[in-house]
Amino acid sequence: YLLDDEVYDKLIDRIPVFAPYIGNLVPVVDKLAPLLPVLVPYIDAIPLSVQREFLKSKSACRTLPAMVKVIPGLRTDLNRTTSSSSIPTSHYPMPKSIVFKINATEKVAVGNEVVVFYRIFLNSGGSRTLRYSSLRTLHKRLEKSIRARNIEWPQKYRMAKLNLPKFPPKTNLGRRLSSQGIEKRRLELEEYLRGLANMPQLLELPIYHTFVQAFVVSSMIPPEYFKRIEEL
Repeated sequence: YLLDDEVYDKLIDRIPVFAPYIGNLVPVVDKLAPLLPVLVPYIDAIPLSVQREFLKSKSACRTLPAMVKVIPGLRTDLNRTTSSSSIPTSHYPMPKSIVFKINATEKVAVGNEVVVFYRIFLNSGGSRTLRYSSLRTLHKRLEKSIRARNIEWPQKYRMAKLNLPKFPPKTNLGRRLSSQGIEKRRLELEEYLRGLANMPQLLELPIYHTFVQAFVVSSMIPPEYFKRIEEL
């Protein structure tokens, strides 16, 4: 099943969470694959501890395709494809103001490696749990989108004077972040996201518009859905 780059990258980032339970997911892969483009924003919104408890249960995994189809607000989107080349039309309202805050971090052990996830909240509601690599990919795609726009678009629509905020650098290869390093990166990533939020013209770029819209989508998950997951 072919996935667009954005969905693929997000799923790759989730491998540390999914890997121990892949055997439970195999029976539903065929049914779940077509739903992945609309499921991914919801995956970001569900706390990692809840995801792991859900994936431990074979019976819970078998119900996943059916549960996705009945999430309110998602059913009407199942036949809609999202193009990376244009801003998707959606019934999800965009917030009037955008302020990001990273309130928490969570470590996930994968063999001898520890992966850090950052819990990002939007002031108008909604949250997502993302890795540093996901945000780094966002930064690279924003740079690419701006370069393309400045070459291909008429002069008055270009963003030549727009400078993205500095993205936090990677650590040395093979070096783990200490607790202090993780906290430092959390603050740096939060500052970076707030810098993006202060550039409203970025919403004209599909990649950033979709990034923000995913927070809006996540805010629409009803509490009953989390309760249902915890009961399985």
